[in-house]
Amino acid sequence: MATLKKQPKPILSVDKAKETNDFILRARNIILCVGNNSAIFETPIPTLTFIANTLSELEMAEISSNISVRKLKYSAALKVICDLRNYVKSIVDNADDEPTKTLIINASGFCLTSAIIREDEQLNTNEWEHLITIIL
Repeated sequence: MATLKKQPKPILSVDKAKETNDFILRARNIILCVGNNSAIFETPIPTLTFIANTLSELEMAEISSNISVRKLKYSAALKVICDLRNYVKSIVDNADDEPTKTLIINASGFCLTSAIIREDEQLNTNEWEHLITIIL
């Protein structure tokens, strides 16, 4: 019989009703945290420079562009943050125990939550996408 186990997971909680600036601030904080913890996050994918540039493009679009351009830039920024979250998740997956996993997530700047998974199950990437969500 399968046993149930809590699994720490990284998330970025952003209320879509809030300003895009809130998303940008949270994303920049994550970049800062990942950059300040380079011993844990040796080669972030995508690079922190690429993410910062994507966020800058979103900021510029918020100031000077029409709504369709802003939505396009927001989608691009959200995608790179999701990619970084998946990179953090890959490091968490390789950690030995729950306290280490929690430490890694906290060091990344992403919010921490837990999912209960069956210990005998191996989750594929698509299943993890459902467990590790960005709340909009």
